[in-house]
Amino acid sequence: MDKSFKLQDIKQYEIVFICGLYKTGTSLLTQLIETDLRYFNPSASTNPNERGYGRKKERYHTRECKQLRSLNLGFINSSKIDERSIFNYLDTLQKPSVLKDPQFCFTLCDWYEKAIAMNFNPLIIFTNRELVEIKESWSFAPYTKGLLENGKLDLFLAAYNEQIMVAKEKKLSHISIEFNEILNLSPELK
Repeated sequence: MDKSFKLQDIKQYEIVFICGLYKTGTSLLTQLIETDLRYFNPSASTNPNERGYGRKKERYHTRECKQLRSLNLGFINSSKIDERSIFNYLDTLQKPSVLKDPQFCFTLCDWYEKAIAMNFNPLIIFTNRELVEIKESWSFAPYTKGLLENGKLDLFLAAYNEQIMVAKEKKLSHISIEFNEILNLSPELK
């Protein structure tokens, strides 16, 4: 990512898709976009009580919408993207919106293309973190610990890298940001 990146740089986009593995800063980045830029996130009304585990095992709001996660898991489990479901979901969003779901590692480019078809101006933000740090952070949170123990990290990583490759090949609007850069965007963590 360009060192001069500022959250304000993304204000031109009507929908921002946050894509990253669990524990790569996606929740914090989503929160910053919601609060600092006033982007709509449907999780605030559909999933306000869901909590994840932060860096010091503190609990935080994951900012994941149940309906979005349910759609993505359905697509992953059936190996088929239901275009009508994506269009219907996107049609309910306020502009500007920010969407975050770790399952975007498998489905993101399909969502992006549907957003374009609906005349949104979308941006993908890929979040990155050192693999050793991801493994360490996955090991203490119950959900990701189960994924790690079941060998799912490699699956998520391969799918995530494929989404990046497709975004580059198709020239989709995207940027990448490192975990530490996300931390530096947050005034409370400086």
